[in-house]
Amino acid sequence: MRPVFIGGAGRSGTTLAADLIGTHRQLSPVYETNFVLAIAHEMAAQRPLTECAVAIRRLMQHWTESLPRRPHEKRPHERYLHGPHYILFDREGALALTEVLIGDLPGDPIGGFRRFIGALFARHAQLDGKPFWINKTPTYVGALPFLKAVWPDLLFIHCVRDGRDVAASALTRSWGPKTWPEAGRWWRGQVVPALEFAERHPGHVVLLRYEDVLARPVEAIEPVLRALDLRDASTTVERYVGDGAVLDSARTGGWHQEARSDIEAFEAAAGPTLCSLGYEAAFAAA
Repeated sequence: MRPVFIGGAGRSGTTLAADLIGTHRQLSPVYETNFVLAIAHEMAAQRPLTECAVAIRRLMQHWTESLPRRPHEKRPHERYLHGPHYILFDREGALALTEVLIGDLPGDPIGGFRRFIGALFARHAQLDGKPFWINKTPTYVGALPFLKAVWPDLLFIHCVRDGRDVAASALTRSWGPKTWPEAGRWWRGQVVPALEFAERHPGHVVLLRYEDVLARPVEAIEPVLRALDLRDASTTVERYVGDGAVLDSARTGGWHQEARSDIEAFEAAAGPTLCSLGYEAAFAAA
């Protein structure tokens, strides 16, 4: 099956998407794997291969220290069937494959990287008892040209959410923007490149709106499964909810409680992008 990556601006429902779609009997979700792009960054650095190898080895040794647990900033009310992260491969196996990748760097770095990630995620899926993997990390939204260069047939699931709700949530996180105008610029900068990528590569991107997943989950995930030649969207949702997950539409629209000046500042920075995704601007001319 074609490789599937999930991403979007932080707080846009990427975890919900991976958690729900990963309930499908054939799809194993592996998520919060930010080492993927971190290794790619090291490989792209202009320095001797020996230094690159040392950096990659150090990175993976540090990243795998906490397995099977990984740090996160999810709140107690944010509950997912698979958890705030879901990684089943172990440290020993990951470090062994890292050495194989390092051995591939001189002759076939891109192929070695593709095989490294594929082997790790295949191991995860095997331990999950499923044939295929889907991989989610929000920051993939900013690395789509690179991902497509490595996996030409990839499918990217672009998770979007009302940017004002995204901003209200991201502003409370340590990694997020600090002001509403900054949040508007940040959100627009996360969303627009993925929309432009979708225009250049039709058939490689499925847009998944957070609000639709909560209100109409079967209809929302059907295009994803159809793009993978899979079915059973209704069965997947039934299984998800039946196992205890809650798809609560009340999670949307919280931005209405924010100060008018803050929403105006956000819309001044990102109003046209907001409207292009079907969200109605409240104050600023878009």
